[in-house]
This record gives sequence, C-alpha cells and structure tokens, in this order.
Amino acid sequence: MFSVNQIFGDHMILQRHKPIVIWGMGTSGDTVTITLEKVASLEYDMLVTLDVIVEESGEWIAELPAQEAAVELVLSISDSTNKLSFNDIGIGEVWVAGGQSNMEYHVHFDANKADIIQNQKSRDIRFFNVAQISIPEMETQFDYKEFYVWRCCTPEDLPHFSSVAYYFAHDLNLALDIPVGIVGCNWGGTPACAWVEESYLRDTKAEIWLDEYEAKLEGIDLAQDKELYLNQPSSDTSQPLKSIEGLAGKIMYPGLSEAEQAQMVDEAASIPNQQAAISGGPHHQYRPGGLYENMLTRITAFTVRGVIWYQGESDSPHADVYFSTFSQLIRCWRDAWGECLPFLFVQLAPFSRWLSLDGGAFPELRRQQQKVADKIENTWMVSSGDAGMEIDIHPKIKKPIGQRLALLAQNHIYKQEVMSQAPRFKSATRTNESICIEFEYADGLHLVGTSVNALSLEDKSGNSICYESFKIEGRCLVLFGHFEDAVLIKFASTPYYQVNLYNKSKIPALPFEVGC
Repeated sequence: MFSVNQIFGDHMILQRHKPIVIWGMGTSGDTVTITLEKVASLEYDMLVTLDVIVEESGEWIAELPAQEAAVELVLSISDSTNKLSFNDIGIGEVWVAGGQSNMEYHVHFDANKADIIQNQKSRDIRFFNVAQISIPEMETQFDYKEFYVWRCCTPEDLPHFSSVAYYFAHDLNLALDIPVGIVGCNWGGTPACAWVEESYLRDTKAEIWLDEYEAKLEGIDLAQDKELYLNQPSSDTSQPLKSIEGLAGKIMYPGLSEAEQAQMVDEAASIPNQQAAISGGPHHQYRPGGLYENMLTRITAFTVRGVIWYQGESDSPHADVYFSTFSQLIRCWRDAWGECLPFLFVQLAPFSRWLSLDGGAFPELRRQQQKVADKIENTWMVSSGDAGMEIDIHPKIKKPIGQRLALLAQNHIYKQEVMSQAPRFKSATRTNESICIEFEYADGLHLVGTSVNALSLEDKSGNSICYESFKIEGRCLVLFGHFEDAVLIKFASTPYYQVNLYNKSKIPALPFEVGC
C-alpha cells in the first residue's frame, strides 16, 4: 500500500540548508514522484521534483536538494495510482525536543498559559509529537491520531506544545525570522538508558542499567507481562492532555500544596489495584533501549538541525554514571542521524523533595552534566539555578529555560553575538581578610538582592565561616571578613538553592566547589 511516513503532513516544517529526506512504502518497482512547489497568487512555482523507484522490500526513500527558508509550500508525493499533497509547508529550522517530564511538560500546565495563548500570533512555529509507544502492540491497541499531526500556534493547538520547546522556538523564530519546527520525542519519568540502543551501554559504566534490567527478566512470564502492560490504564498514552483528569495530572501539574498532593496519593493507594506489569520490565517504557527502538527510530531519517534535551531526574539511582549514560546517548543519536548533531541541554533545576522523591542525588547529577558539557564536543548546557521549586520536581515556570536554550542556539549554532553561557567559576584568590572569586562569561555580573544566595565557606572541619560584606568588581565577586581558616568555597552545591548572581543576559551562575 502506498504511504509516506507519518511525520509528513500539512503545516510541517522541513530543515533548510540540508538535503531533505522523505520516505515511505509502495509497490516494488513502482516510480514515486516527489514535487515541492511554492504557492504564489494561486500559481505554483516548482522548486524541485524527483523520481525514485520503490525497492523490492516495498520501501522508498528520496533525498531532495537543500533549500532556503520559505513558507507557503506544497509537497506532493505520487505513484502510478495514488497522490498525496501536503499544504502550508515551511522550510526553516527543525529541532528535536527530547527527555522526560520537564521537557514533555505541556503549555496546558504552564504558569503563563493564558499569556502564551493570548499573545502568540506567529504562523511560523509548528510542533509535532512522536507517539509515546514502548512496544509495537500499543499502536493497534490505542488510537494515536492526536500525535500524528503538525500543530500550529492556535488556541486549540498551543496547549499540546512542550512549554520549554515553545519558548525555545518562539525566541529562535524572532531571532532568525524564519519558520521553526519542533519534533517532540519525550516521555515523563524515563531514565536516559531508555533512549539508548542497548549495545551503546555495553562495556561502559552505564552497563549497570542493563545488569539490573536483565535481573528483572529472570522468571518472568513474558506473555502475561505484555498483557498486563497493555491493559493497565497508565499504558494508554494516546491522549496526553487527558492526564490532567487522572491522579498523575492532579499531583504533578496544577500546583496543589504538598499536603493536598500527598492526600491524593494516599487515597489512590487505598483503592485496590489490578495487577500491573513489572516497572522497567520487558514491555515498560523505562527499560533500556525501549524508547530508542519504538520512538526515536521513527524520526532518525527526518532532517533536523539539532537536539534540545531536559532529562536526568530519573537517573538518580545511578547518578555517578550519568556522564557515561548521557554521553553514550549522544553518540547513539548522532550515529542514528549520521552527523554530529548539536545537543543543548538543561542542568537539573534546584529541587529538595516531592512526595516520595528527593533531590539527594541532584548535586552529583549536575556535576555529571557539567562533565558532559566540558568533554563532549558540540554540547552546551543551560543553567537553571533560579528556575527550580523546593517542593516540586516540575517547576511551573519554563520560560527562562526555553529562552536560555535559544540563546545557546543563537550563539553557537547560528553565530549571533549574544551572551549565552552562564557565569562559571574561573579562579579564587584568598587573603586573611578577603576572597576574590573570578567568573568566566560574566560580563555585566550583578546580584539580585542584598546577599549572595547559595554560597558557603568552610574550614577544614566543615564548620561554616560567614562573610561580613561583599562587592562586585567587573567579573569578580569579592567577599570580606575573617578567612584565616577558610579552605573550601561551595556554591549551589545542595539539592535545592536559588541562585541570584547573574550576567548581563540574566543567566544565573553555575554550581561549583573549590578549595581556597
């Protein structure tokens, strides 16, 4: 049967300045014709046309030559008996939005939802979500039609956008003045290993995730586990915004108090549950490689510019190997696309505890994330030090995160002269009466408030030493006091903190811990 991959449709955005790959299925030996045309005053100006032959396997793939940014295009695809036409196509910049719940987090739940919907008028920002599928059988059991569409900036469609990705696309669209498309490929609660092909985890420190998974498989009735997984209510991910009606939506998103959230969880726990599939088991979305196989591979032929990534909370059990897990994920995704895609990612936001979860592993995860940014080429990290919530793992205000991701792209990918990096520790000089802390990326260094948040000084016994006053001199924070016994400076080193030291781009300083 003649078809094109489900990512192609009305309102889509295609990547500029790179060959455009289009693929589908057809009758072996048949000719498929692809035509891209510009609509102008009811007339069509052909940009490119190409014929390809359907292979013996029934697959066909076409590679259109790279194009400049454009709007109001029509893409037509036909064989000897069928024709498909997609309208309102744009060519611009396309980014994949990957990760877990803080990337998935919809505009529908954003603290500024009303403002977004009221004021967003751009026709040149579009969004596509990959269906959340962990095993192929889910596609026949559930109806995923809400996923296989390109959404526009309308009151009806905006609530489906990732909030972080929306702010990223909004600022990028303003900065570049061309269409921006986002391909969302994310799922709340998932560890990084779920998004990596298993072989990339072997013989690395991240192999511990495979070891634990393989231990879970011992003695499992695979057929029974699959049936349980397909029939448990949480497996139906076909209507993402409907989650607000259930327990997960009520406790995660609208901002109830901790006591109200805990009461809801307790009440739900008192209701007898049906038997469930094993969490992280052979059919579950948390298992190593499962979402790489069933979600990511659906889009790896689609031409994109790069990846924005917000994830790591669910890697707390093995925080010490996150550098290995995340760096292998990056390598895996780059291999899948066949190029060194840029990765712009978010350092985990400040967080203390939420229901049964705590942020005890977050300082180590942040150190591991910094290591990725330092050691893996073509990666850059957003500072989120002012954008967390002490008792909620899902901060409700996503705007600063999306804006800072856009600044990184503007600076490093599109070579615009903007300050995109966070202030970062460079050196410390101590005397008995002062400590001078110098920062990189610190033009316009300033403090919001009357004291330096998240900063502590310690002696060799771990006792705190207080500073008496401070001032900012250029790129330096200078502390004054009695520092004869000071040996250690810590900044944003706890699970939760609220950084108030910024550069001229209003980006908060990054965590550090250093001797002095």
